Amino acid sequence: MIVQSNRRRLPAVPQKTGRTCPAETEKRNLVRLSVIMPVYNAGAFLQPALDSVLKQSAVRELELICIDDGSADGSSELLDRVALADARMTVLHTPHGGPGVARNAGLAAAKGAYIAFLDADDLMHAAALKAALCKAEAEDLDLLLCGNREIDERGRVVLLQGTALDPRTAPETPPLFSGKSLGGTLFGFGAVTWARLYRADFLRANGLEYPPLSRTEDICFIYPAIRLAERAAVLDVPLVDYRRCPANPSLEMTKSKDPLGFWKGCERLTEIFRTLGAEDEVLFALKRSLFVALHYNLMAVDTVAGFRAIHERLPGIVAEIGLPEMPRAEYTREETFVLKLAALPCDEALTEVIRSERKEIFSKTRTLTKTAEELRVVETSKAYRLGRLLLGVPSRIRWELTKLLGNKS
Repeated sequence: MIVQSNRRRLPAVPQKTGRTCPAETEKRNLVRLSVIMPVYNAGAFLQPALDSVLKQSAVRELELICIDDGSADGSSELLDRVALADARMTVLHTPHGGPGVARNAGLAAAKGAYIAFLDADDLMHAAALKAALCKAEAEDLDLLLCGNREIDERGRVVLLQGTALDPRTAPETPPLFSGKSLGGTLFGFGAVTWARLYRADFLRANGLEYPPLSRTEDICFIYPAIRLAERAAVLDVPLVDYRRCPANPSLEMTKSKDPLGFWKGCERLTEIFRTLGAEDEVLFALKRSLFVALHYNLMAVDTVAGFRAIHERLPGIVAEIGLPEMPRAEYTREETFVLKLAALPCDEALTEVIRSERKEIFSKTRTLTKTAEELRVVETSKAYRLGRLLLGVPSRIRWELTKLLGNKS
């Protein structure tokens, strides 16, 4: 049962499908954007996430729909307090069903012309939000793919990412494109549903929603959305600060809790694309992306029991995917590594993973050491010291003027 705060009733989902012109959308929707936030034991990160949406002034015609997914840490009470103080915010209280189920409840309640998702420990960028929404409205886009920054638990930026989680895999796109025109390259975009804007009528017309999975539900939403979009574009600015916080397991689901949960999402995604009648080229690209998912989860699982659970199923999963139809010399690093692990006994496979992780750590350490040495060379150069001196002059002048004006007042 869904219990709603702020005395607002759930609006009925419009039955009309198809494209609606911007003028008609503006008349029907007083809300330009609905931001949907699933919340489950978000702790101290929840208030900053709410503030990043409600206290920004770049986009005022929005609503924030928070779905309390059975929180037991005080998040529920905080949501209700904030909703009472700001009429733009609605809270839905639901039994714990996972982020996908929570987002579906938010989609059913949304009144905005465009939809954005934000996790309860992440932050929205106001300026980027305005730029993204204006672009989506002006070009009547079904889907706008934006970038993000990665921050640590203190809010420090540790990585700037483009429209793909791995910028090297992002496909080259024209200013305006359709999902079908991308072919198999659409899987080069990051498998996240935040840092994107979706036209609400587009989602409803295509029946797009999240499956009730514990993990990897995102891939079953974003990739079909890209595939089905008739008008899509890229805006390579960071729309969201994505927080990596291992200290809060409620927000970063532990891989060991459901080590094979990712594969349920992969199977569902394969079923969806076959139902959509995807071409052989697209299904082949999907097959290769599944090997990447296997590699990632084998490397990321954080318990021996979790690794054993995945490895036990690995030969069957590889057989289910099917080997890439090409010479072995053309296999990717991930494909080669997964096939190697599948052929080894579990203990030997685990040893191979540990050895591979050590090599990667050593390589990153060498890169960081080289960068630090280059930085020291720069900082000891005459040009750098002169630049610091010249930049310091205006700062000193401002400080003296501020002190002088302060004394006069």
